[in-house]
Amino acid sequence: MKHIWGLMGILVGTIIVQQFGWYQSVKKQVNVMQIIGIISMVADVIMMQLQ
Repeated sequence: MKHIWGLMGILVGTIIVQQFGWYQSVKKQVNVMQIIGIISMVADVIMMQLQ
């Protein structure tokens, strides 16, 4: 399960880097679908760990 948390960290980190335009990346606003996707992934991981 540790690899799933790592993948989620990478995805959240990517969204943050794009939000602020760090590392010469294209600056993009975080949209609602990205936030819903992250929340959905967290909920799925928690449900898998409860089984």
